[in-house]
Amino acid sequence: MDFERPAFRAPRHPPELRGPQQGCCGPRGVLLRLQRGAAPIAGTATAFRLPSLKNEIALNFSTLFGEGADRYAAARPLYPKALFDYIATQSPRRLAAWDCGTGNGQAAIGLAGYFERVEATDISAEQIARAFAHPRVRYGVQPAETTDFADAQFDVVNVGQALHWFELDAFWAEVRRVLKPGGLFVASGYRWSQVEPGIDAVIQRELLDLILPYWPQNNRLVWNGYRDVTFPFERVSAPALEMVNFWNLDQLFDYFLTWSGTRLAIAELGPEFVERARQAVAGPWGGAAVKRAVVTPLAVLAGRRN
Repeated sequence: MDFERPAFRAPRHPPELRGPQQGCCGPRGVLLRLQRGAAPIAGTATAFRLPSLKNEIALNFSTLFGEGADRYAAARPLYPKALFDYIATQSPRRLAAWDCGTGNGQAAIGLAGYFERVEATDISAEQIARAFAHPRVRYGVQPAETTDFADAQFDVVNVGQALHWFELDAFWAEVRRVLKPGGLFVASGYRWSQVEPGIDAVIQRELLDLILPYWPQNNRLVWNGYRDVTFPFERVSAPALEMVNFWNLDQLFDYFLTWSGTRLAIAELGPEFVERARQAVAGPWGGAAVKRAVVTPLAVLAGRRN
């Protein structure tokens, strides 16, 4: 692909985070709820639990990933080519696409391989400042729900790993405004990654169970495969898609450190639990330098504007 990845040297050990890392793609100034407790999530390979109403913590997510933008750019996986093949095949034309909640442009650069022009926006200026450069991508800082784009401007609106942060009623109205009649909307999100059963069990016990109470409740939309989203467009079927990354142990844990649940747990508990989890996984992993396939299925929601 014709793009430049921002230079970043991933740290070997997790940093000490003094407070919640803020920023991402939600509406500016909206307060979301972190809720501690347990309730089962249907449809997941493991019985992950949703937050309950016990011990609520209010947090401003308007800049959740901004301060960690360098790590985000280096550690987040790129989307598979098959996703963009699917989007291009379903799109009525390939003139203009909007990648909303672009982060560092992981999906924008994929779209640029198929569309003449890609507008890529995020509410985090820090993310945009570190975005992947591409001649057909123009980046801008805008909220998802209110943009300065013209009516009926885009053939495709794409959202990668961000839909659960948006104020959906306002966002759907904006998508309907800027999408051409017959245009395509696609949202995709990461589901739970898998390596192999023995390693997965250690990660579950040493990391996932510990950070579970700290996940924002919004993440349930992705965990449930967007089944709970009220969707205003005519649904379009999507193929089963997954990301496959060959990572060593440090790369895997750098990815874990981009999770909002991990970072919020570090803000309250300190970073030591992450290093303990890493040491526990190192044994069955087979050594820090060993690379293994990390498979992450994608949840995909697609529809067409009438």
